[in-house]
Amino acid sequence: MFLRFLRLPKYQRYEYNPRYWDPEKEEREKRMQQIRDRQNGVSADAVRSRLASGGIRRGFTGSSHIRKQQTKRSNIMLVAIIIALFFLAYMFLNVYLPGFEEMLNNKQGGTDGF
Repeated sequence: MFLRFLRLPKYQRYEYNPRYWDPEKEEREKRMQQIRDRQNGVSADAVRSRLASGGIRRGFTGSSHIRKQQTKRSNIMLVAIIIALFFLAYMFLNVYLPGFEEMLNNKQGGTDGF
C-alpha cells in the first residue's frame, strides 16, 4: 500500500493520425454534382444544398465593373479614415503635448536642462 503512493502513474499517449484532404477535389466534386442537378432539373433541396455547401462563400462572380466600383469605394473610405486619424492625432498632440511638457518641466525643478 505504501509503495503504491511512491509510484508515479504512466503518461498517456495521444495518437493523431492525420487524414489526407484535397480541397480542390472536394470543390470539383461539388461543382460536378451541381451540374448534374441542373441537368436533371433543379429542386428546392438541390438549391438549399448548393447554398449550404458554399455557393455563397465562393464570392461574387458577376460584372467586373461593379467589383471595380466597390473596390474604389472601399479604397476611398480607407484613405478618408486614415486622413481623419492623422488629423485627430495632430489635434491631440497640439492640445495635450504642451501641457504634458510643462508638467514634465515642473517635475524636474523648472530648469531648462542646464
